[in-house]
Amino acid sequence: MPRFVYKVRCLVDKDVAEKWINFFNDKHLEDVLNTGFFTECNFYEIETQSKLTRTFCCEYFYEKEEHLEAYNENAAAMLKAETKKLFGDRFSCQRELMRELTSLKASALSSV
Repeated sequence: MPRFVYKVRCLVDKDVAEKWINFFNDKHLEDVLNTGFFTECNFYEIETQSKLTRTFCCEYFYEKEEHLEAYNENAAAMLKAETKKLFGDRFSCQRELMRELTSLKASALSSV
């Protein structure tokens, strides 16, 4: 069964980035998972050379395309509004949908 990933990449003004990290770790990620539409998530900081912004990425895993549709219909607007209320125009996000084609683990590969 393929897994699907809802990937959200955000550029955040550097002066609010620590508040962003705290908000995501303390509340937002758990709120998204508690919707029941995702099975797990990963939160990353992407290393860049920018002096003005920091870049973060969340990967939310789901098992059926209907789960993302239901999330968008029932929960996404409220969660996005909460983030907008806290951070205003201090961030921008891009969203991507991915379908897993292959997943390998090092132990599954032959040793060199």
